Amino acid sequence: MIQKFKRKAQAAEGLLPPSTSTTTITTQEEEEDRDEAAEEEEDLVAARSIFENATRNTPLIDKFNIALTTNELDCLVGSNWLNDEVINFYMQMIQERNVKQRAQGQDIWKIFVFNTFFYAKLTGGHAPDVNYDYQAVRRWTKRQKVDLFERDLILVPLHVNELHWTLGVVDMRKGKRKIYFFDSLKGCNKTWFTTMRRYLQDEYLDKHGEKLEEIDDWYIPPDFRSEDYTPQQENGYDCGVFICQMAECIADGREFDFNQTHIPHMRVKM
Repeated sequence: MIQKFKRKAQAAEGLLPPSTSTTTITTQEEEEDRDEAAEEEEDLVAARSIFENATRNTPLIDKFNIALTTNELDCLVGSNWLNDEVINFYMQMIQERNVKQRAQGQDIWKIFVFNTFFYAKLTGGHAPDVNYDYQAVRRWTKRQKVDLFERDLILVPLHVNELHWTLGVVDMRKGKRKIYFFDSLKGCNKTWFTTMRRYLQDEYLDKHGEKLEEIDDWYIPPDFRSEDYTPQQENGYDCGVFICQMAECIADGREFDFNQTHIPHMRVKM
């Protein structure tokens, strides 16, 4: 979609030479966009109908060991904060789609998404003063039969002080190793960086039986700040939507293509 917008903008500015083929491509893309928008609107109408007619405590969907009722989904409406259940469900949808896309032969990163409880368990709670406890999460990857060191990216939702959702990402690829922090309020989080690097060491030792000699390969920004290009929220309640959309962009390998103006519509789509 980003490339479509770029190409249309270039054509409008005269950066692309006029030709019949360009006009055909543009027309075809516009038709595809209209069809996509129409299908999306139909899906949204159907979703609204199901939501409005459902009993409050009856699960609308039960998947990933998460049962979502209208009570849980209410957090997607208006200016409500997203809860753990909705964020975890959305993150698992991203994980599931990644597995399917790779099985279909698509050349995308192999990701692993932790749920919102992982980091809280690892640090002994949501408080910034960390009580590091690797044993509390030691079996998490074993139960899921996952070797983190065979993944390209690891995504970790972080609930800062139980007040603000942010996203941690670890690039596991050799030559590109880095620990990232994405905060839609431009914050910094030294605890995240130091904790995750320590966790990588403990996880490698536990699962591979030897020290992780390459731990210094994972770059950590000296100021422990969020990445400069992180989309920024303009209120105090949309952080959960931001991390879900950022996670989706990262998993798809595309640039962040949204901002605050898109969030109300994204809440409806979610």
